[in-house]
Amino acid sequence: MTQKQELKSLQNFPGRISMLPEVMVIKPKYRSTLTFDSFTLGRFVSFTSEGCPDGALQITESNRPQVGGSWCGTSWGPAIYYSETKSVTVSVNLFRLSKVENGYNFDYRMEYKFLRKKAATVRYGGGVPSIFHNTTEPSPEPEPEYYLGDLISGTYCSRIFSDCDRKHCRLQSPNFPGIYPRNLTCYYAVRQHEIPSGKHALITVRQPKGQLISIRSQSALYGTASTRELKVWDACDDVQDYVTVYDGYTTRDPVILKFCGGGEAVPEAVSSGHELLVEFSTSPYGTFLYPTPAQSLHGFQLEVEVKFVDQQSPTFMKQKHNCEFWVRGTDRGVVESPLHSLPANTTCLYHLQGLDATVSPSPIPFRPLNSRYHDWRHVGMILPPPRYRVWLSVIKFHVASSWDPQKPDQICKSYLNVWDGQIWQPSNCDGLYW
Repeated sequence: MTQKQELKSLQNFPGRISMLPEVMVIKPKYRSTLTFDSFTLGRFVSFTSEGCPDGALQITESNRPQVGGSWCGTSWGPAIYYSETKSVTVSVNLFRLSKVENGYNFDYRMEYKFLRKKAATVRYGGGVPSIFHNTTEPSPEPEPEYYLGDLISGTYCSRIFSDCDRKHCRLQSPNFPGIYPRNLTCYYAVRQHEIPSGKHALITVRQPKGQLISIRSQSALYGTASTRELKVWDACDDVQDYVTVYDGYTTRDPVILKFCGGGEAVPEAVSSGHELLVEFSTSPYGTFLYPTPAQSLHGFQLEVEVKFVDQQSPTFMKQKHNCEFWVRGTDRGVVESPLHSLPANTTCLYHLQGLDATVSPSPIPFRPLNSRYHDWRHVGMILPPPRYRVWLSVIKFHVASSWDPQKPDQICKSYLNVWDGQIWQPSNCDGLYW
């Protein structure tokens, strides 16, 4: 059961207009949807600095701090806002009007509707995944309800997630799948508390469904948008709406992914330990106008998965900022790249040393010699002959970037080097093994 009503604005008033806040109180089991079918409120200038000089619209919710984000400008398509609390306040302030009838004036048309919380399956889950036309088959089981974390007191949207190995955790932008607030920073802290003995926890965030990602990435208001494109890193600095994933529990930890845009699957971002932090930031100003085609979903939703690996396996970094592994013994095994994401410009070292651990239980690890001695054979050092040899077979090697052997001056972004002995030196592409 829903209730629907339409609100219209007054037009072309001289001077300054400050509408009294429109407050809507909603029943606890309901959420409201605000649909702006048409909207004109001054000029929109910028996403980042003094973007609404003529006035702005602001939306606040009960028991949430004010963040000060604003919307303005002109739009013709529907823009939908889904509330998260039982009370929503819409405030409109207009500082100046156009002096002519066909200029930027003041006009908006808003519809609101009360929606049962259990009917909002995109946000909360619990819905039936599909409808079968074959009535002879049993009805499919509904999807489980999502765990959206525990809201941190005093914040608008920061949440804590714990032990997602037993929950269907989802990280969502505020007011998902509607328009998200402006001038906002949300933190989603994910931690695995219970870890089986002898295991190590890795936390993964992903979204294989590209239609559930739509974060504004271009400042253009007209023309055709590249909606089916997921952007990463510096490409998200245009509007400054983006998601950042940290390998740890603080913003001081290494960044392993930064993305915006949408329409494509978000690649996996995997932590090296039992903690992971996701940050969502938005610019102070916004407009409901988007380049065509119009967006029906805004924000993001990320899935969370917890994996357990053997604590003694060389599949994860034991210490952050130090990707180095020592493999010693007389048997055989498999060495793989880390199972977690790596920050940019990371170098991983794998030291393979053939020795009998029963004879030398605490061998002195070999490391690169002093730079003044490039090779021990040139300085007369005499070492005992090794009892074992290391036999290495490269079974699989793949990097996303390609290397053209016809361009010797090209810098490889990712490469694999193998040295026989203790000495290793950085290289552009020499010694590359495929």
